[in-house]
Amino acid sequence: RCQRYYFSRDYQKRQFATDSNQYSHDETAFPTTLRAAPTLVWTTSGSDGWTQNAFENITTSGTRIDFRSSASGANGYMYGSFTATAEL
Repeated sequence: RCQRYYFSRDYQKRQFATDSNQYSHDETAFPTTLRAAPTLVWTTSGSDGWTQNAFENITTSGTRIDFRSSASGANGYMYGSFTATAEL
């Protein structure tokens, strides 16, 4: 019988942008190693001048979250949450 893994994490980071379309990257690890790379969904978002852009380097042990600034001088918190689902 197949079992699914479900993981949810809140995220918050303070970042300052010196230009629009500046990227910020942050590595995050999963609490356990999975048998397959999970499907990731950004479930909520909010920030002062930043948007969640993508998940990159999704592996069985973690991922990198990318954010993009919308304006020069964007100074604030990037925050939200994401869920990861995969077969155990």
